[in-house]
Amino acid sequence: MEAFSCGEADGGYVVTNIDLDDANAGLMVREGPSLQFIGRPIPANSTGVAITAAYNFATDTWCQVQCKSRSLSGWSRIRYLRPRSDALYMISANVPLDHDGLVVRSGPHESCRAIAAVPPASRDVIEHGCQKSPLDVATWCRITYAGVSGWVPDGFLERQN
Repeated sequence: MEAFSCGEADGGYVVTNIDLDDANAGLMVREGPSLQFIGRPIPANSTGVAITAAYNFATDTWCQVQCKSRSLSGWSRIRYLRPRSDALYMISANVPLDHDGLVVRSGPHESCRAIAAVPPASRDVIEHGCQKSPLDVATWCRITYAGVSGWVPDGFLERQN
Protein backbone atom coordinates (compact mmCIF):
# COMPACT_ATOMS: atom_id res chain seq x y z
CA MET A 1 0.00 0.00 0.00
CA GLU A 2 1.33 3.43 -0.86
CA ALA A 3 1.91 5.99 1.84
CA PHE A 4 -0.44 8.98 1.77
CA SER A 5 0.57 12.55 2.53
CA CYS A 6 -1.71 15.53 2.88
CA GLY A 7 1.15 17.77 1.89
CA GLU A 8 3.60 20.31 3.09
CA ALA A 9 5.87 20.49 6.12
CA ASP A 10 3.38 22.72 7.97
CA GLY A 11 1.17 19.64 8.22
CA GLY A 12 2.97 18.19 11.20
CA TYR A 13 0.32 15.65 12.22
CA VAL A 14 -0.37 12.02 11.33
CA VAL A 15 -3.62 10.08 11.46
CA THR A 16 -3.70 7.54 14.27
CA ASN A 17 -6.04 5.13 16.07
CA ILE A 18 -8.35 4.30 13.16
CA ASP A 19 -9.82 0.86 13.88
CA LEU A 20 -9.69 -1.91 11.29
CA ASP A 21 -13.47 -2.19 11.30
CA ASP A 22 -13.99 1.58 10.99
CA ALA A 23 -16.80 2.11 8.48
CA ASN A 24 -15.05 5.15 6.99
CA ALA A 25 -11.63 3.46 6.73
CA GLY A 26 -9.95 6.75 7.54
CA LEU A 27 -10.15 10.07 9.32
CA MET A 28 -13.40 11.91 8.64
CA VAL A 29 -12.96 15.59 7.84
CA ARG A 30 -16.36 17.11 8.56
CA GLU A 31 -17.97 20.39 7.58
CA GLY A 32 -18.44 21.31 11.25
CA PRO A 33 -17.32 20.18 14.73
CA SER A 34 -19.88 17.41 15.23
CA LEU A 35 -20.75 13.93 14.00
CA GLN A 36 -23.93 15.50 12.62
CA PHE A 37 -21.98 17.17 9.81
CA ILE A 38 -21.19 15.55 6.47
CA GLY A 39 -17.60 14.42 6.12
CA ARG A 40 -15.09 13.05 3.66
CA PRO A 41 -12.39 10.59 4.74
CA ILE A 42 -8.66 10.80 4.29
CA PRO A 43 -6.71 7.51 4.51
CA ALA A 44 -5.89 5.95 7.88
CA ASN A 45 -2.18 6.11 7.00
CA SER A 46 -2.17 9.86 6.27
CA THR A 47 0.75 12.09 7.16
CA GLY A 48 1.19 15.83 6.67
CA VAL A 49 -2.17 16.83 8.17
CA ALA A 50 -2.26 20.46 9.32
CA ILE A 51 -4.20 21.57 12.38
CA THR A 52 -5.28 25.19 12.03
CA ALA A 53 -7.32 25.57 15.26
CA ALA A 54 -8.59 23.44 18.14
CA TYR A 55 -11.69 23.74 20.32
CA ASN A 56 -12.87 21.83 23.35
CA PHE A 57 -16.60 21.12 23.25
CA ALA A 58 -17.11 19.80 26.79
CA THR A 59 -16.67 16.06 26.20
CA ASP A 60 -14.70 15.96 22.97
CA THR A 61 -11.98 18.10 21.41
CA TRP A 62 -12.39 18.96 17.76
CA CYS A 63 -9.85 20.70 15.59
CA GLN A 64 -9.86 22.39 12.23
CA VAL A 65 -7.68 20.40 9.85
CA GLN A 66 -6.38 20.74 6.34
CA CYS A 67 -5.28 18.12 3.82
CA LYS A 68 -3.72 20.16 1.02
CA SER A 69 -3.22 17.27 -1.40
CA ARG A 70 -6.99 16.68 -1.40
CA SER A 71 -7.92 20.39 -1.21
CA LEU A 72 -9.86 19.44 1.88
CA SER A 73 -10.37 21.35 5.11
CA GLY A 74 -12.83 20.91 7.92
CA TRP A 75 -13.18 19.44 11.39
CA SER A 76 -11.88 16.22 12.96
CA ARG A 77 -11.55 14.80 16.43
CA ILE A 78 -8.13 15.40 17.93
CA ARG A 79 -7.97 11.84 19.34
CA TYR A 80 -7.34 10.61 15.78
CA LEU A 81 -4.35 12.89 15.23
CA ARG A 82 -0.88 12.89 16.74
CA PRO A 83 2.12 15.16 16.19
CA ARG A 84 4.50 13.53 13.73
CA SER A 85 7.36 13.87 16.22
CA ASP A 86 5.39 11.74 18.73
CA ALA A 87 4.71 9.07 16.10
CA LEU A 88 8.33 8.44 15.09
CA TYR A 89 9.73 5.01 15.91
CA MET A 90 12.68 2.89 14.89
CA ILE A 91 12.85 -0.79 14.04
CA SER A 92 14.34 -2.93 16.77
CA ALA A 93 17.67 -4.62 16.11
CA ASN A 94 15.94 -7.88 17.20
CA VAL A 95 14.26 -8.53 13.84
CA PRO A 96 14.21 -12.27 13.01
CA LEU A 97 17.36 -13.25 11.10
CA ASP A 98 15.53 -15.09 8.32
CA HIS A 99 14.35 -11.79 6.79
CA ASP A 100 16.01 -8.80 5.12
CA GLY A 101 14.29 -6.73 7.73
CA LEU A 102 10.94 -6.43 9.42
CA VAL A 103 8.32 -7.66 6.95
CA VAL A 104 5.55 -5.14 6.22
CA ARG A 105 2.26 -6.84 5.33
CA SER A 106 -0.88 -5.67 3.54
CA GLY A 107 -2.98 -6.50 6.61
CA PRO A 108 -2.59 -7.32 10.31
CA HIS A 109 -1.84 -11.05 10.09
CA GLU A 110 0.98 -13.39 9.01
CA SER A 111 -1.22 -14.69 6.18
CA CYS A 112 -1.43 -11.23 4.56
CA ARG A 113 0.77 -10.49 1.57
CA ALA A 114 4.30 -9.21 2.26
CA ILE A 115 4.72 -5.83 0.55
CA ALA A 116 8.11 -4.61 1.82
CA ALA A 117 10.78 -5.07 4.47
CA VAL A 118 12.22 -2.41 6.76
CA PRO A 119 15.89 -3.00 7.67
CA PRO A 120 16.79 -3.45 11.37
CA ALA A 121 17.55 -0.19 13.22
CA SER A 122 15.77 1.93 10.56
CA ARG A 123 14.62 5.29 11.90
CA ASP A 124 11.73 7.63 11.06
CA VAL A 125 9.10 4.89 10.95
CA ILE A 126 5.68 6.49 11.51
CA GLU A 127 3.39 4.42 13.74
CA HIS A 128 -0.32 5.10 13.12
CA GLY A 129 -1.63 2.89 15.92
CA CYS A 130 -1.64 -0.73 17.05
CA GLN A 131 -4.53 -3.15 17.48
CA LYS A 132 -5.38 -6.82 17.72
CA SER A 133 -5.61 -8.79 14.50
CA PRO A 134 -9.17 -9.89 13.68
CA LEU A 135 -7.74 -13.34 12.84
CA ASP A 136 -5.92 -14.13 16.11
CA VAL A 137 -4.78 -12.50 19.38
CA ALA A 138 -1.57 -10.94 18.04
CA THR A 139 -1.21 -7.15 18.07
CA TRP A 140 -0.12 -5.43 14.86
CA CYS A 141 0.87 -1.82 14.14
CA ARG A 142 0.05 0.22 11.04
CA ILE A 143 3.23 1.99 9.88
CA THR A 144 4.50 4.24 7.11
CA TYR A 145 8.14 4.10 6.03
CA ALA A 146 9.93 5.24 2.87
CA GLY A 147 6.76 5.61 0.81
CA VAL A 148 5.15 2.33 1.91
CA SER A 149 2.38 1.76 4.46
CA GLY A 150 1.32 -1.52 5.96
CA TRP A 151 1.28 -3.67 9.07
CA VAL A 152 4.08 -5.07 11.26
CA PRO A 153 3.86 -7.22 14.40
CA ASP A 154 3.98 -5.28 17.65
CA GLY A 155 7.17 -5.67 19.63
CA PHE A 156 9.65 -4.63 16.92
CA LEU A 157 9.09 -0.87 17.20
CA GLU A 158 11.00 1.29 19.65
CA ARG A 159 10.38 4.97 20.40
CA GLN A 160 12.81 7.13 18.48
CA ASN A 161 14.84 9.62 20.51
